[in-house]
Amino acid sequence: MTRKKWLAIGFTGILLLGLITVFLFFIPGAPFYQEEAPKQYSYASWEMQYESIEEMAAESDLIVEGIVTSQRVNRIQSAVFTISTVEITETISGEVFETVEVSQTGGVDGDYIDYPIYGAPLMEIGDEYILYLTDPDEEGVRGIAAGNQGIGKIVRDGDEKTILPFGEEDGRKLLGVTPEAEGSSLKTP
Repeated sequence: MTRKKWLAIGFTGILLLGLITVFLFFIPGAPFYQEEAPKQYSYASWEMQYESIEEMAAESDLIVEGIVTSQRVNRIQSAVFTISTVEITETISGEVFETVEVSQTGGVDGDYIDYPIYGAPLMEIGDEYILYLTDPDEEGVRGIAAGNQGIGKIVRDGDEKTILPFGEEDGRKLLGVTPEAEGSSLKTP
């Protein structure tokens, strides 16, 4: 056989191998095809749940609006916490700071994943939130009141500001935000 025939056979073999790989791994229903992994969560029973926004505001050490500018993780044994740095745009109640660090359960530390708590997804960099915060720990990091009640996502359209329930896709509503009240001020301390 000539060199051209060997090259043609080699090229055909590589092409067939590529097609077999595509059919085995990348087509739905194929033997080794994998769908996108479903969302996974941890579950918690919150120590404190508030009956009213006024009660939550009275118990909160600090109430602010701000934008998440960065995040880091802190791993304590098998638990991972995401610490978000929030640039404060408005202080509603409490001492005035430029930034505050806020801890949430869940995150990724290298190859180790600790899933966020159901109904309390992690904040995202660049997004704006209203936060009802607890007293700081010894490192100055604060928690969110009742773990999931004290946070709402702020969406701006020009000069208009709307506060949305954060984590609503998980069946949770921000305390005080009903469909009728959505977009209204939650600044009632």
